[in-house]
Amino acid sequence: MSTHGALRSYELVLDGVPGSVRSAVRASGPDNALSVTSGRRWQDVVRIPGLIFAVCPRAHTAAGLGAIEAAAGIKLPDGQGAARGAVVLAESVAQCIWRQALVWPGLIGETEMPAKVRNARQASDALAAAIFPGGWLTPGGAPIDFNHDAATQAFYALAECFDGLSDVAARVVDAANEVSGGHVFDPLPALASEIGNAGALPVRDRREETPRSLAEFRTGPVRLGDWFAAQADHAGMLLARLELAVSRIRPAAPVNTPSGISGSGIGVSMTARGRLRHVIALEEDIVTSWQASAPTDWNFAPGGPLDHYARSLDPARLEEQGRWLVAALDPCAPCSIAAGEVRADA
Repeated sequence: MSTHGALRSYELVLDGVPGSVRSAVRASGPDNALSVTSGRRWQDVVRIPGLIFAVCPRAHTAAGLGAIEAAAGIKLPDGQGAARGAVVLAESVAQCIWRQALVWPGLIGETEMPAKVRNARQASDALAAAIFPGGWLTPGGAPIDFNHDAATQAFYALAECFDGLSDVAARVVDAANEVSGGHVFDPLPALASEIGNAGALPVRDRREETPRSLAEFRTGPVRLGDWFAAQADHAGMLLARLELAVSRIRPAAPVNTPSGISGSGIGVSMTARGRLRHVIALEEDIVTSWQASAPTDWNFAPGGPLDHYARSLDPARLEEQGRWLVAALDPCAPCSIAAGEVRADA
């Protein structure tokens, strides 16, 4: 899992007795890392999400910018939206390559492929530079100086990093199903689609602005390998979306951001793990609240997908199956596994 710079960590506690498993997910770290922005002008803290969320800095930055724009009533021109989207998607694709080239080979005892990860990051950075050579960290967009040839070259360099990874994915899917003994997990129960109190703010389209994870879409009976297959499919979808976004980049002037913004807004970015969301509230440009909700917050919440599915594991193979289940849900923060007593009402 890619967890460098993670602010939170998790522990999955498993209590196996004959015929049943009890589980509990415990989190440590700040509940809201963005609370450091409260009481400050958004202009002074707009870069903070990209600095403190080191796993997906561009996705968090873009979601934060989108939230500020929504609070200000700004709509990005299509060309600006495509350009920013391409920058974020390139990062997400590179994260998928990290997962399939480093994490997955380790699961099945194969050699990791760090060169692919390095090449993917370089290609992602090159694509961003080909679109926004002067940077892009401003609400309303930034000057686009699009180098089409350089962007195309960077895209194909990124795509080439997937060579051979589909075979790794197939072996991981097979191994996951073998580890789980072919067990079919029960459907995920209905869970709240909002995290914390972020849902209290008005949204235009909850289908698009609610944090979602890959696990959330698997609401029917599934095998463990299905989640790994879904991740591989998601990577291909992100690459296709990136190619489309690059094709839609057009010269478009940034939109001026007004001063004295008062209101609330929501911004969303797609990542390698699903959709993340930022919610901000401003009063005369002063941040009164800023919260981020990521797929891992959903997957690893008490009573969430990890907690629910862990209770279906084989008591005789708890540690092994638990390790694979955590990998299947792909947290962006460290998650350890421990044996311990869990109360029946936990």
